[in-house]
Amino acid sequence: MSFREASGKQISSKEDYVLNPVRLVKRWGISSEVWSLRKPNLPDEESYEGVLVRRFPGTASLLWNLFKEKNVALVLAHLRPYPPAILSPLTGKPSILIPHTYELGSNWLIKKISLFLMKRFKKVIALTPYERGLYLSHGLKEKKVILLPHAIDVDFFSRAPKASKASIQKKFGIRKQDFIVTSISNFRKFKNLDTIIEAFALFNQKCPSSRLLIVGENQLNNPRYKDQSASRFKDVRGPDEMISQHQLNGKVIFTGGLNFEGVREALHISNIFVNNSDPETMGISVYEAAAAGIPLCLPSIPSFTAVFGSHALYSPPRDPEQLAKVFKQYCSQPALRESMRRRLRQFISQFDYPVFMKKLEALYQGLISSR
Repeated sequence: MSFREASGKQISSKEDYVLNPVRLVKRWGISSEVWSLRKPNLPDEESYEGVLVRRFPGTASLLWNLFKEKNVALVLAHLRPYPPAILSPLTGKPSILIPHTYELGSNWLIKKISLFLMKRFKKVIALTPYERGLYLSHGLKEKKVILLPHAIDVDFFSRAPKASKASIQKKFGIRKQDFIVTSISNFRKFKNLDTIIEAFALFNQKCPSSRLLIVGENQLNNPRYKDQSASRFKDVRGPDEMISQHQLNGKVIFTGGLNFEGVREALHISNIFVNNSDPETMGISVYEAAAAGIPLCLPSIPSFTAVFGSHALYSPPRDPEQLAKVFKQYCSQPALRESMRRRLRQFISQFDYPVFMKKLEALYQGLISSR
């Protein structure tokens, strides 16, 4: 996939799913490289965190060089729709795939081709139980599909930031008495930010002291995300239009992209956290919010319900009335918020970075030793 996406700076170094495998095999004296396609204004080669990043002019060039390369023990390919990733087993190199999506294709032909190629990988890593079950139901063998969610820096996000709560509130223009609804993401159309804003507008009528804190880059009009022109997104509306329609000026606060320390600050002053995506494979910011003990308002899609179960409140995606009811339920029940806070902090430990690295080590040892 395109190396270092827009949301990259928002995650902790321990959550870097590209570099974590590199760190692991480095302990064993095995060197790694990151291969990707060339983007405008980026060099053919550069060093990132001591790792060589090589960029190629096209898919054929990358795959041909991979085919010719003699000293490749293992290929970790990211993103099922990304041609260099899904085609990597055809080079004859042992490969692992992290699809980063449970959608198998936009039509029956792409779905068929995707499944054909996925069966050629040594392992396919599913990020949620739902995703794993979906692959198994479409014919992938049980031993091939591994459930291994991304690492979460639980230790970092469960601790309070150095700055005081009052200073963070002042930084974001928030009053002490405000009830804060927070959403953190690299915002694309499937994130349904318009639904979140409309739900907040309904909720704000009942709770005028509430504020909506939106953290992340607005990618709704970014031409790089070509999928956003699909007909499924024709009804998605821009945030400025929603704010104007519902007269929310001053009540919706956009921070833009923040680094992971800024994300922790935003969570520290939040009362509840909202994600309304459809679809969503994992959504690292949701898990970070859980680590911070922030009660979750999630869409009732199986990739979330299969993981969080009773540890969150749900509403259908793109249903602002039902989402507003979830906001109101949390706001009117402090005891519910406190109960969720305690439960989430206990629940999230299974996703912690050290736990992940042990599982990743066992997976890689098995694959490399079997060569």
